[in-house]
Amino acid sequence: MKINLKTKYSINKWILYGLLSVLIGVFVGVVDYIFSMGITLVTNVRLANPIIFTALLPVAGLAIVYIYDRFGKGSQRGMGLVFSVGFGEEKKIPKRMVPFAIIATWLSHLFGGSVGREGVAVQIGADISQNIGAKLPHKDASRTFLITGMAAGFAGLFGTPIAATLFAIEVLTIGRIEYRALYTSFIASFTASTVTHALGLTKSSFILGADTSINGLMFFKLVALGTIFGLVGRIFAVLHLRGKAFFKKLVQNPLERVFIFGMFLSVCFIFLHHGRYSGLGESLVEAAFMGEKIYVYDWILKMLLTIATLSVG
Repeated sequence: MKINLKTKYSINKWILYGLLSVLIGVFVGVVDYIFSMGITLVTNVRLANPIIFTALLPVAGLAIVYIYDRFGKGSQRGMGLVFSVGFGEEKKIPKRMVPFAIIATWLSHLFGGSVGREGVAVQIGADISQNIGAKLPHKDASRTFLITGMAAGFAGLFGTPIAATLFAIEVLTIGRIEYRALYTSFIASFTASTVTHALGLTKSSFILGADTSINGLMFFKLVALGTIFGLVGRIFAVLHLRGKAFFKKLVQNPLERVFIFGMFLSVCFIFLHHGRYSGLGESLVEAAFMGEKIYVYDWILKMLLTIATLSVG
């Protein structure tokens, strides 16, 4: 059987893509591990002296905004920049985004800000992978490896390669699957997840004591919950977008804005159950699974304080 040059070129291309996906998965997995261990460390430091560290949140905010403004060169746009590159509006993600995003997140957690880690993990993967893909001569390489890195970043942090792959191949264009990135995303995700697990990063898991068998009633509950979660996610996204514009309109200077509202947030975090809503939301998740006290307004306060922390900078 003869193989024409075009077919041979295509085969070689996908072999190269596969090898690069493994490399990206290893690299992103190592960075994800360092990032996650750092969050654990700074969180434990804060919890040892929560009032002192949370009171210094405005100062940490000043440091973050100043460093980004002085040295960031656009990397402060975060996921906005990732999407701009994905849509072809920007050519590349600056390599400095990775250390800047990691350090800013560590500082936010150390001083009690209500922030997550998912977006940063995705940025880590996107930055590393897209900069590799941009050097390849293939037309689709930059976007393909951008998506690949997003999947690897998510999978490395949470150990969920299948979910990460599905997330990444549709996130840039909701409702349309980027099939060309499925192969590389799958490889990079499983590699990154394997690497972080080998390094000692474990997934959160809980034993369910309730009956979870699927029947008509359970199916209806899952549909209802999915609808509610989707609506809450939509509310979060809209409020975050409008919150950024609102705070920017109130105080235009970013340093003044982050310091003034940082003081307000600091007071809120301290007096609302002594830091219950600072840092990650995993403590609330754990409390729910372990049968500990959960207030009906926990999710509302956590959402609003997270939106405020992100919106003021």
